[in-house]
Amino acid sequence: MENGFGDGQLKWKSPREFRNFTYRQSGFNLDKKSGQAVLSLSKLGDIPIRLHRAIPEDAKLKQVTVKKEPTGERGALFGVEIDREPLEPPENPEWCVGIDVGILKYAPDTDGTTVGSLNLSAEQERQKREQRSLSRKTHGSNNWEKQRRQVAKCHADPRRNRCDFLDNSRTTTLGSTTS
Repeated sequence: MENGFGDGQLKWKSPREFRNFTYRQSGFNLDKKSGQAVLSLSKLGDIPIRLHRAIPEDAKLKQVTVKKEPTGERGALFGVEIDREPLEPPENPEWCVGIDVGILKYAPDTDGTTVGSLNLSAEQERQKREQRSLSRKTHGSNNWEKQRRQVAKCHADPRRNRCDFLDNSRTTTLGSTTS
């Protein structure tokens, strides 16, 4: 203990607690091998991946984070740097639409179009049922781990449904305001 600061002790972590790690600046490479996108990580090897978005040609990869979701799924998040000019303001601001998040309606905009809220009551009932089943299992057992993944999937589904809802309502709203 120098200057009144203690060093502390290292905390032991079980393997299940290591959920993500990040490569910064080096130690990774993204390339295509026989038409398949492959993420090469030093000390781990090549991992075939499915890109959900194309990475622009002028983008420079700065970092990659490999993440494990509570459901057991793995994903890679890429940090990129792009040298581009900032977007210019629109020429006709009267053609712009402002969107807000409301309390009674999910997304009212300046044209008066509203998108209703998403009903998640069925998913909430499923979450409750799966959580009750998890609480009956012996903590740490194989059955508990399987049920824990089921509960994690129940929690992930409404988030995915919400994203789908937002994408669908966005295209519907944009389609109805432009025509």
